[in-house]
Parts: sequence; C-alpha cells; structure tokens
Amino acid sequence: MSSNSALQKDVRAYLRPILSRWWLFLAVVPIVTVATYVYYDHKPKSYTASTELFVQPSTLNRLVLGSEGESRGEAQTQVENLALLIQTTAVSEEAQELLLKTNGERLKGSRQKAALPTGSVIASPVEKSNFIIITATAPSPRAAALVANAYAHAFIKIQTRQLEGEASRTLKTAEAQ
Repeated sequence: MSSNSALQKDVRAYLRPILSRWWLFLAVVPIVTVATYVYYDHKPKSYTASTELFVQPSTLNRLVLGSEGESRGEAQTQVENLALLIQTTAVSEEAQELLLKTNGERLKGSRQKAALPTGSVIASPVEKSNFIIITATAPSPRAAALVANAYAHAFIKIQTRQLEGEASRTLKTAEAQ
C-alpha cells in the first residue's frame, strides 16, 4: 500500500509543473497542429507504382552452358546484377525514348505539347526468386505507372538487343568453323 501511495506522489510531482502551466499547452498544441498541417499540405504529392519483371537465363546461354549452367547462388547474383543494370543510364535513356514515343503518339493531332513523365526509379530483386520489382515515384499515379512500365520495357528491349547480338556472333563463329 505504501509503494502505491509513493507512486501517486511521484506522478503528482511530475504533473504539478505541467498543470501549473496549462495555458502554455493550450496555446502551443493548436499552433503546432496547424503548422504541421500547413507544412504537409504544401508539400508536392508523391505517388509510387511498381511492376514485376521475371528474369531467366536465355535459351542461348542454356544451349552453350548446358541445362544445369548455374547454381541457386549464381542465379541470385545474376538477378541482383540485372536489378542494378535497370538503374543505368542506358536503360534510363531508352525509357525516356519510349515515354516520348508513347506520349507523342497519344497526343498526335493534338496541339498539346508531349509532356514527359518524370520520376525516380528503384529496382530491387525479390529474395530467393527470379523476380525484380521496379518501383517508380512521380507526381501523379499515372506518371508513376508509365515510368515503371517504361523502365521495364526499356530493359527488356536492351536485353533482347544484346541477346540477338550474342546469337549473331555465335552463329558467325559456328559458320566460320
């Protein structure tokens, strides 16, 4: 019982300075609340959109290296490397071209200028899988989705071009032998 009364005295000792300045709390709390609202209300809106990309070894690599070409660890490293490649300048430039082309066709015949959606992009591999998640952040939901999808399409286009080049070189080497 005595420990309970001692606890009550301690709580009262802490509350006494606060309660003696109640008018200060009454003034500060609404000011801080309004200031927080105004600050966040004037910040630009930010939206995110994600798309998933499934990556797998090419058929050419399987033929050259055999069907059992990689261990699970090597495959995960490859997925991580591909996620890093998505964030390169080459993919970014290709994505910008795709966005410009898409917006140009959509606005064809219109007097509007083709506005290029902008945003930041992060590509991250999904652990223990062959998936990469591409996440774009932009000022509108539509722009975020367009940017994420453009990066995915640009990456696929670049990888396809590279694979076709490898196949062509391999074919030329095989024909030369």
